[in-house]
Amino acid sequence: MAELLTEQVSNTIKAKIPWIKSGELDYNTIATSGETTTEGALDNSNAKLFPAGTILVALDGATVGKLAILGFEAATNQAVAGIICLKSLSPVLCIVL
Repeated sequence: MAELLTEQVSNTIKAKIPWIKSGELDYNTIATSGETTTEGALDNSNAKLFPAGTILVALDGATVGKLAILGFEAATNQAVAGIICLKSLSPVLCIVL
């Protein structure tokens, strides 16, 4: 039991990568995230790390089709796709195109 608690505390301390859930996509710019994950979790899953300015698209569930622009580097799982625009185009212009 003590080992499990130590591992959970250790993982919480390492969790510094912002984590975005599909429910946060609502035709908005995401400026903050209340959850985080670790590099180890990203390495051992289908999660992806996206740069700021990525257009996020919800792929399933109640939020399917909703969009958001990522305001900072963050990770998400396979329920969200990321579209990375050319640096010469703003994310808003990419959505319109």
